Amino acid sequence: METSQHEIRIADGNLYIDKNVYDIYFKNIESIALLYTPPLVLIMPVQQAGNGGLLLKIRTARGDRVLNIFEFLESNDLGNLEGTLPVVWCTEQAALTFNIIS
Repeated sequence: METSQHEIRIADGNLYIDKNVYDIYFKNIESIALLYTPPLVLIMPVQQAGNGGLLLKIRTARGDRVLNIFEFLESNDLGNLEGTLPVVWCTEQAALTFNIIS
């Protein structure tokens, strides 16, 4: 697997994406879909807002983003997941991914 130079943060049921990570992987994307395929979580861009997904809200004037993922964590028994996690783009999955270490 490719090494990561980027990170996301999960805290209090929210997923935080810094502006630089957002600009690299999700520029001009307003919503994403999450999928858990153990041990990976996939963060996939939703190209058209009308197709659903979870809304990436602007958190700071700089352009950092936040996404409430409480229900996703709970429904996948990941409710205690918190911390800063390295992410890697997976071309085959067309998703930004991170590993869940049990």
